[in-house]
Amino acid sequence: MTETTSAPVLLTVAQFCERHSWAKVGGIRSAIFFRASNGFETCILRFGRKVLLDEAAVIAWLRGRGGSNTPIKVSA
Repeated sequence: MTETTSAPVLLTVAQFCERHSWAKVGGIRSAIFFRASNGFETCILRFGRKVLLDEAAVIAWLRGRGGSNTPIKVSA
């Protein structure tokens, strides 16, 4: 029997931000610029000059950064 693996979803920065409303172009570009120090290099692939983001890798990178999982309290 053969093992099925799904191909990664590769998106441009603009496509990623359209797909995820919480993501902003400036924030993603900042993460790309500082990729050597923040570990974001595992999330990007280059095809010529085109920068592509591996959607699942970006989500895993966010989870691995140790952000707070507690809900934000909004005062009335």
